Amino acid sequence: MNIRKLLCLLLTAVMLLTLLSGCAEQPQTGGGGSTGGGEAQGDGEISAFRPVDCGITAQSIYQYPFLGLEVQLTKPMLDKIASSEVFAFPAEGYTADGKISYGVMRFSLTTEDDRNIEPSLSVDIFAFEAGLERIGAIGVYEKELVSSLDELTGCDIHEKFGESIDGAYEYYISISSEGDSKLANELKKSTLFVDEMHEFDPNLGYTAFSNDRIDGIVNVGKFSTTDVFGNTCTQKIFSDYDLTLVNVFTTWCSPCVEEIPELEKLRKYYEDHGIRFGVVAVVLDAKTSSGRDEGAIERAQTLHERSGAKFPFIIADSGNMNGRLTGIESFPESFFVDKYGNIVSAPYIGANSLKEWKNIVNAELEALQGGK
Repeated sequence: MNIRKLLCLLLTAVMLLTLLSGCAEQPQTGGGGSTGGGEAQGDGEISAFRPVDCGITAQSIYQYPFLGLEVQLTKPMLDKIASSEVFAFPAEGYTADGKISYGVMRFSLTTEDDRNIEPSLSVDIFAFEAGLERIGAIGVYEKELVSSLDELTGCDIHEKFGESIDGAYEYYISISSEGDSKLANELKKSTLFVDEMHEFDPNLGYTAFSNDRIDGIVNVGKFSTTDVFGNTCTQKIFSDYDLTLVNVFTTWCSPCVEEIPELEKLRKYYEDHGIRFGVVAVVLDAKTSSGRDEGAIERAQTLHERSGAKFPFIIADSGNMNGRLTGIESFPESFFVDKYGNIVSAPYIGANSLKEWKNIVNAELEALQGGK
């Protein structure tokens, strides 16, 4: 992969991570997509963000398999993150050949003015973070970068708590001596665990903070969830169709939002031709590690109504469709299932036009019929 292209991908993927708290992964087979926060407008007013809304959200455990790092913050620190009084943000670097050189979670203190900045469709999150008072950081670094910890973390006190199995990386918790001492002490109470680093491949859309995709999933399994309007949905949602397109999107992704009307035209086309083909959309940002994201659900409801979509927008179930939705962080991503919930296609990354989708669906229908 061209290094300039790689850097652009990774930079935009960081924005995605900040919005979903650990999402960027997959074979590229589709058209234009989004790996970062964009202007999800949908009639011009679907999404706008305050800078404090773009940080890592409060989670019981942060697991970063490509960094070999697991972090459990204290409740007081999580409460501060949940209230936006502490802004947590991921930063990462890569070598010339696309390997991880470092990955660090940085924690900063916000003011009331910071928290009350008006929402915008274009947020310079990097400039925002740079202007905050740093508290501390938790990170993984190639050994040769350890001399640059002050610069990478914005801190001046560093304590090593582990290293990778091959000895190539070291793990540090860092504190700013000029930051809030009470919060710094809470950060030092974090439970930190070092594990084997998973193999990293940026060509699949991963970033250092991605969740690793679960391999070998052949069926979405049994599940029970709701759509964005509260209606119950189970795996039986697929039983009425020979083939269903599952479109996984987020409400802040502009290519996703723009594709929805095309997917409705696609669904209607096959319905009019008497072909048992369905579409199901999964609103991935409607669920967080701590529950439902009501803001995302409201945006999805608005998008559903304005787009004229007649197919369901569902919220991911607790098992992420038997793990199939785990690790998706480049949007939109789509895949096909048969009436039994069997996954019958590779992932399609990115948005497609109606004509492109027709060609894809025709090919998938032919493959499905050929397999009978």
